[in-house]
Amino acid sequence: MTEPVISVYFAPDRTYICLFEPDGKGLSLAYVNSTADPIDFFLAQSEEDLQVDQGYAQLQEVLMEIAGAATDIRVVVPLSSAYLYQFPAPSTLKKDEVAELLEFEINQRFPNRNPDEFISRVYQLEPKLDGSSMLMAILVEQRIRDLVGVALQSLGGEITDFTTSQVAAHDALRMNYPEQDGCFCLFNVSEKYADVSVVRNGKTAYINTVPAEDTEQIADSVGAEMRTVLEEYVPFVDAIYMFGSTLTKDALELCKTREEVDVRRLNGMRMLTTTLGDRERAYVSRVAHNLVCCVGAAIPSGEFAAEV
Repeated sequence: MTEPVISVYFAPDRTYICLFEPDGKGLSLAYVNSTADPIDFFLAQSEEDLQVDQGYAQLQEVLMEIAGAATDIRVVVPLSSAYLYQFPAPSTLKKDEVAELLEFEINQRFPNRNPDEFISRVYQLEPKLDGSSMLMAILVEQRIRDLVGVALQSLGGEITDFTTSQVAAHDALRMNYPEQDGCFCLFNVSEKYADVSVVRNGKTAYINTVPAEDTEQIADSVGAEMRTVLEEYVPFVDAIYMFGSTLTKDALELCKTREEVDVRRLNGMRMLTTTLGDRERAYVSRVAHNLVCCVGAAIPSGEFAAEV
């Protein structure tokens, strides 16, 4: 990273905004803020819909504080704003063959839609325990991408990357825990759901969304997902990393008591420096697990993603 980067995470409960600047060690956090309310791009169908959205108005006030601070804008949307599909495919497929397969899948699932209406990224998943090879496609409607552009136009920069929350979280884990090498499960708890994924050898092996409305349900979902993962996808998990805006200390502690592997809070700021003052530093320390996706979006992705 040689130039400042603004990353914006449109989380289900609010929008998080970070400005990162390069320093000798990597990333330095220069600004952080959030709105009180979210923007639901699934519901917003037009620019007029955005302009009457309370979360949109709050975002514009925040953006004015850093408008022009960076020309490189990175965007993260939650998995709830995307369509996620997994399908069998050999790992030897060429990009044009992946594109043909994806177009077939889109036509099957959206017979009245044009594939050009979606932004598509395809990931080669780690083989399952039975040896089967899978591709994962994450589709975001181009309409949502266009509305995000409208929401961020006051920054005066260019959106250079448009990714989803769990993929960004994988990159944040890789950057903040460089000494960790193995197989890890990530739980992103936000609102009434948790996005779950497993990273093995630096690549996604599993991804899902599960209910997580309260402490007990979060712990139950962690246990159920671990059973599924260990029975079908990976032979072991070294640690479970939990984060997200509605992750509570009680939920984290309950998961620690129930699971046999280490359960940890994912610190999205562990390897970052900052130029923030003492008050802002104290705030970041409290919400570091909420900023994971902003951090991950600010660095190059470690996973292969074919855009088709």
